[in-house]
Amino acid sequence: MEFKSLKNIETSFRQIRLFGIVFLCLCALVSVFSVVASFRFAEKQREKIITQKYIANFPMGAEAWTTFRRTGYPRIFPVKYNNMTNVDSEMQIRRMSYERTPNNGTEIEQITQLLGGTQDCGTRVFWDINSRTWTKGENGQYIPDNHL
Repeated sequence: MEFKSLKNIETSFRQIRLFGIVFLCLCALVSVFSVVASFRFAEKQREKIITQKYIANFPMGAEAWTTFRRTGYPRIFPVKYNNMTNVDSEMQIRRMSYERTPNNGTEIEQITQLLGGTQDCGTRVFWDINSRTWTKGENGQYIPDNHL
């Protein structure tokens, strides 16, 4: 049996290629959606776990405060009346400041240079990095995403 025209075979191969490409695109779309959904789920779970850790560590104030500084969780309401001039109401205190005495003047200057900021409670420490739970505020500083 001879084929005088390969038109039907070529058409069927074109359709198979088209369906294959469409199938691969749909598979990629479903994969991306599932990865994004799993990351969102994991972030919600992480928030719940760290919130419970914060509640459990609340009697040990330094531990709870460090957890909040490190992760941005739990989502705490901003301070309504802030009497500290260099501390953002939403970012809250980032570190403890050192009191200048005659014995530690050189160390205070070194700390100020290493931190790249002023000697106050609003300056971030070296490990206080931005995470997914922080957004950039109007003044350029990163603040916790407290939209509950």
